[in-house]
Amino acid sequence: MDSRVGAWSSVRGALRRSALLFAGLFLAYALTAGLEAEGSSRFAGDESHVLLAAQSLVEDGDFDVLDDLREGSYHDFQPAPVRAIGKQREGQLLEPTGIGMPLLIAPAFAVAGATGASLLLAAIAALAVCLGYRLALRVVPDPWALGTAAAVGLSPPLLVHAPRCCPRSRPASAWPARPCSPCARTIGSRAARRSCCSPCSASCHGWG
Repeated sequence: MDSRVGAWSSVRGALRRSALLFAGLFLAYALTAGLEAEGSSRFAGDESHVLLAAQSLVEDGDFDVLDDLREGSYHDFQPAPVRAIGKQREGQLLEPTGIGMPLLIAPAFAVAGATGASLLLAAIAALAVCLGYRLALRVVPDPWALGTAAAVGLSPPLLVHAPRCCPRSRPASAWPARPCSPCARTIGSRAARRSCCSPCSASCHGWG
């Protein structure tokens, strides 16, 4: 009975720390989402095209952005002119940024526009780091696992790219790293031998 109580207490403690880690990272990423990326705009590069595709999906039900560009509907989130990077075919203009990211952020865009999309991606990045922390706990104890996950989560690349809407800038919050042998033994999968999340890898090497 005492062992069960101790195990449950340990699980509750880990869940509490995971929740605190998620809250802290999400707050940090949400704050960076409001920073200007290029000129007076919060979005740079292909982000405007991804958001434009998401807007077209929400408002028109398709990925044709021709009418959105003509009407300048992107001015809600991008003050600078947005030029098409795709080619018009059969009266449609489809941007070559893919459909995965627009599909992902479309529900959040429908609720709160571009800000909602950035906050959704910030939450996903924070959750990914928390999952990396939980994985690290299977190999090393706290404070190694928690400290390393927090350090990785608050690293400059993640702070900058976590809320970004461009697929090519997504760090996925768990960068490929050289796998640690405890992870490969613990998880026992071919994928684990090829790559390991940064919080887990760094914790293992720090612990060992």
